[in-house]
Amino acid sequence: MAYDARKRTSYHFAAIDFGAGLVSRVIAVPLDGISTASPGVGRRGSVAGATVHNVTEDFAGTDAGIQVGDGTDVDVYFDSGTVLDATVDTGESVYLLDDGSKIDIEAGRTNITVTFADAVTTGIADVTLDIDWD
Repeated sequence: MAYDARKRTSYHFAAIDFGAGLVSRVIAVPLDGISTASPGVGRRGSVAGATVHNVTEDFAGTDAGIQVGDGTDVDVYFDSGTVLDATVDTGESVYLLDDGSKIDIEAGRTNITVTFADAVTTGIADVTLDIDWD
């Protein structure tokens, strides 16, 4: 398959409780094959950013953030840094860019992990992660 047209896919995680300890989710990497008989391998991609929205509990305490990794290295593909803190309140939304590695997701992976860092005492919100797949 030619890697000339990126397709943005948004992954939605509802009601993430940033004050409840580390929370992780797994995303299956889409395959680059042309049919079910020839599914191919995991696509190459990059994390465009993450939106924290639909805040239902004000954030309080120290900073928290969002990371995307390979199951071993928690933030190899994306790290928002610790930017979610007491300034994020009910009804607000925050768009987060990569403050870390800026490394693309390599072709051939089967899944990636999303970790919601928990350095706050309270804070519940939805998170939408945008990934551009080749």
